[in-house]
Amino acid sequence: MIAIVDCGATKSEWVFIQESKVCDRIIEAGFNPNNQSSWELSPILMDKLRDVQGISLYVAGVVGTLQRDKVLQLITNRLDNKIGVNVSSDLEAAARACYGKEAGYIGILGTGSVVAYYDGESIVKISQGLGYAISDEGSGIDLGRELLRSFFYNRMSPAGKIVLSNKIGKSRAEILDQLYEGNTAKEISSYSYILYEYRQEPWCQVILNTCFRRFFEYRVIPLIENDQRQIRFVGSVASLYADELVDVAKAFQIEITNIIKHPIDKLIEYHCRYESE
Repeated sequence: MIAIVDCGATKSEWVFIQESKVCDRIIEAGFNPNNQSSWELSPILMDKLRDVQGISLYVAGVVGTLQRDKVLQLITNRLDNKIGVNVSSDLEAAARACYGKEAGYIGILGTGSVVAYYDGESIVKISQGLGYAISDEGSGIDLGRELLRSFFYNRMSPAGKIVLSNKIGKSRAEILDQLYEGNTAKEISSYSYILYEYRQEPWCQVILNTCFRRFFEYRVIPLIENDQRQIRFVGSVASLYADELVDVAKAFQIEITNIIKHPIDKLIEYHCRYESE
């Protein structure tokens, strides 16, 4: 039995496969090696892992050997040494889910954001952001931050201000305490889901358009070739705001050919197909 893991900053999904068939799924806490020092995994999961021969981990925030080694150490310290563990980035997960063995541009818009070119085997070019504290344009963090900034700086319509005052229901001090005392990236990103509920409102469209235009201007355009102006996306933000994302892409003369909310099912197909060959 093998385990395939799709791990974001907020949650991870562990899928157990035996003889090319899914036999179990477990939802656990997420992990990002750039801003978390520990990864809490349940006793139920740890017990299940005793029966696996290999684990393929796809983890958000793995951009080099430093992050890869950190994840590997956290996992192997708690497992039998006989279990083989392979750590890859969530970007590789997205690329394999969207393209299989084909080549193309891939973007992730979830809690964070990233854009890259996949040659059918590996990531060969990448437009990496500067993390949630500075950039992550177009991500849930970026949307949540823009929402809070517009609200507290009074840079939105009176109608939007009233809606958000009732929806948020907290003072400026309460929100800031919550943001900076907890998992800051996760807390900021949680406010982005308010936009989905009111996405048809003009004030909401301004925020979405601002963040997505910034994402294409800073992250996509510098990477993409003029003769290859197609891209596929993975992530909850890309899925929730697909219409707005497609419209902004068109303004930059880029075609979005597919959007997958969760890559895990396509990853299952990938591993069952190519690892059994």
